[in-house]
Amino acid sequence: MGGTRSKKALVVRNVALPQINYKEMRTMNITPKLTRDKLETAIAKFQEISWLFSKDPSSDFTRDRKLPLGSLLRLLLKFSGKSLQSEISAYYLSPKKTPPRIPTKSAFIQQRQKILWEGFYYLLRSFTDSLPFLKLFNGYRLLACDGSTVPLPHNENEAKYLVVTKEDRKSYNQMHINTLYDIMNRLYVDCIIDPGMHMNERAAMLKMVHRLDNVSKDILLADRGYNGFNDTAHLLESGIKFVLREKDLDTNGIPHALKLPFDGEFDIDVDKKLTCNRSRKYANDDSYVRVNPDRFDFINDPTDIYRIQFRLVRIKLNNGSYECLVTNLPRDQFPPEKMKKLYHLRWGIENAYRDLKYPVDLLHFHGKSAQAVLQELFCSLIMFNFSAYICVHADVLHRAKGTKYRYKVNFANAVGPCRSYLHGSIDESELLDRLRLAPSPIRPDRYVPRPSHLKTQRSREFNYRAS
Repeated sequence: MGGTRSKKALVVRNVALPQINYKEMRTMNITPKLTRDKLETAIAKFQEISWLFSKDPSSDFTRDRKLPLGSLLRLLLKFSGKSLQSEISAYYLSPKKTPPRIPTKSAFIQQRQKILWEGFYYLLRSFTDSLPFLKLFNGYRLLACDGSTVPLPHNENEAKYLVVTKEDRKSYNQMHINTLYDIMNRLYVDCIIDPGMHMNERAAMLKMVHRLDNVSKDILLADRGYNGFNDTAHLLESGIKFVLREKDLDTNGIPHALKLPFDGEFDIDVDKKLTCNRSRKYANDDSYVRVNPDRFDFINDPTDIYRIQFRLVRIKLNNGSYECLVTNLPRDQFPPEKMKKLYHLRWGIENAYRDLKYPVDLLHFHGKSAQAVLQELFCSLIMFNFSAYICVHADVLHRAKGTKYRYKVNFANAVGPCRSYLHGSIDESELLDRLRLAPSPIRPDRYVPRPSHLKTQRSREFNYRAS
């Protein structure tokens, strides 16, 4: 790639976290015990360096308390949609444990206020990066990037997350979560939080890409909200493989700016020079494309020229419409038909957000401050990864003869037993027995169109009940 890197180009330092070991044995037996041991190891590492994530390292968690740090972390991980007192009582009144003196709600609140939310981000990355990634697509890990809004408890004191509306309407609190999601193994790999009114999904995506350890083994999938020459140039500079959905030929996007003389399906290589110069010399030359310097980080002045090369694929969907994909994947390994299948897998992150908000109970918070909400948000991501990884690799279902479909573990029914297993209320054999109950059929060709209008307010359906 040519061009001079602008001072505005985004630079993010890598986080000091465990390195992913892609050479770990593919034949190892992934049991629930192994997954729990990985999480317990991450919690132990957190406790060793807890002073890094304490508000007052000189005094916090230095005395023996009724609710020590390890118990506090496990209690937060076990949170579901119950009241705070019910959560505390359920944790301490386990059938297999001797009932101790139960901490009060006040004691719990005082203890959790000592931990910075950044510690839970470290716990998420430490646990997730320690898991072996066994399922790949053509030798690559598939990472989908997307964002979702999360409504928060109303709190006027949290101005950063306050969304101000019209004068006659009450304001509300909201945050926007941006995540990288491992589609094949169902794991949230990274997460960045933005205030609801000041979200920047594109900048968040680039930050998370810069945090990845070995981008040569990854393929990034993203929808139309992440398109444009600037994002494409950043990804090309980073060295990661990517597939970005672009706007079609008749809309304002990369294919429209290229003024392509093609129609229908095509698969072409694009080699253009980007400039912000408005001279007629560049306007009449098809090898140049004019860009806005305020929206492109690799051009500083009109004399700069940035050369960009990528592959543009236009495919026809089953409903007759067309879709454009910008990518740097090799054509011999990923022909258009495989590209169509590859991008279709991106929908897994949409289902993951639904499972995170409802079966894992992300939307039920037990505190109003941003600090408490962020703690529980990252705990929900950790519990999702813990449960999903067990569901993907437990291999407890067997296809009976004469059945039409293969089956998978029902995630919504698995979250509750996985919480109990982490807590120690049930053993591994009982967990596996519960995972076999009510499996979900795998329908590879099933298609349900997205609704064209917003759903009306109504009671929560059974598929979205708290587990």
